[in-house]
Amino acid sequence: KGDVNCDGDITVADVVRLQKWLLAIPGTQIPYWKNADLCEDGRLDGFDLCLLRQQIIEQKDTYTIRLEKVGEDITSLTSTISIINKYLGCGLGEAKNIVNSAPVTITDSATKADADQLVADLEGAGATVSVTKN
Repeated sequence: KGDVNCDGDITVADVVRLQKWLLAIPGTQIPYWKNADLCEDGRLDGFDLCLLRQQIIEQKDTYTIRLEKVGEDITSLTSTISIINKYLGCGLGEAKNIVNSAPVTITDSATKADADQLVADLEGAGATVSVTKN
C-alpha cells in the first residue's frame, strides 16, 4: 500500500502522482489503483492522499549509529548509559556493558528525527558518535 507509481518505493513521488491524478492532470495514470487506496474503501480521494503523506512522514529507515568513545568523566559515562538504556529499552546493566565496550555499533530502524535525536543526546553527553543511513 502506498506505492502509487509502482517503482518499488514509497516516496514523495507517489504523493505527487496521486495528487496529480486527483486533480485530473492530463496524462496522469496510476498503474495499479489499489496501491493508492489506503482507506481501502474502493475509491481514491483526498483521504487516501492524507494517509499516504502520513505514511511517508512516519516511514522508518535503518541507521547504524557507532558509539566511538564515551566522554572523559563519570557524568558523561552515566549520561551515556542512561541514553542507551532509554533508546534501546534495555536494562541498565546491558546499557552499561554496551557503553563500556565502546566502540560499539547500534543498528536500528527509526525515523530520521529519532536517529538525529539519539546522536544529539549522545554528543550532548560528551560521547563521540558517527551515523550512517543504510
